[in-house]
Amino acid sequence: MGKFGGDNPVAKAAICCSALCCVVLLGCSIAILVINRNELASVTYTCWYTWPYTTCTAYYWGCLASANFDDTTPCNYLYAVGALGIFSASLTLCFIACPGGMIGNLISAIFHVVWWAVAGDYFNSKYNEAHDVPLNNYRHAIMGLCWTNLSFSGVQFLVAIFGVVGMRNGGSRGGDYEDRSEDKHHKHKHEHQSHAEMTDQHPPPPMANPYPAPPPPAGGAYPPPPPPAGYPAL
Repeated sequence: MGKFGGDNPVAKAAICCSALCCVVLLGCSIAILVINRNELASVTYTCWYTWPYTTCTAYYWGCLASANFDDTTPCNYLYAVGALGIFSASLTLCFIACPGGMIGNLISAIFHVVWWAVAGDYFNSKYNEAHDVPLNNYRHAIMGLCWTNLSFSGVQFLVAIFGVVGMRNGGSRGGDYEDRSEDKHHKHKHEHQSHAEMTDQHPPPPMANPYPAPPPPAGGAYPPPPPPAGYPAL
């Protein structure tokens, strides 16, 4: 695509929709990192009951992304999920309008679908196992953000397919090739007609010789040529 989407409306629409999906993926990934860093990672709560109140104290050393305080794997996985989501969405936004960017957008969409499906299933199970652990609303938010990104990844995948098919059947590159082929055909046809018109003209009249004929030799006639060597003269 020499310019943004070329002259094909399908390619332009696919680029805009895919870019919008990547912006949503980028925002949700940032939100995941913020929630994990400020609320879940390296945080634990100790509660005790003294009638008539329950008192809780926060200790920042564990992980509240699952039911096990001592297991830091879910929080580390959250960092990886958010960071790689930011990187992939940003990379897609940078190259989506470049030549061949729609193919890269399709590959990126496939990766996003797989990545966020796995993350959504993982944190959905962690959320269901930790209803009795404090900060359940943040784990619910993490799960919701993962499923939101999966939904927009699916939209990006469908739009990328439409964009690739549209470019193949008459997109900016295909349309240019077809237009150039038609222009070339009309050009050859015009050249052929011009050549036919030129060859159909009457030949020009002969030009008068400005130089007179040379005078004849003395005697009024040219002598016969000499015979070849070895032959008698006639």
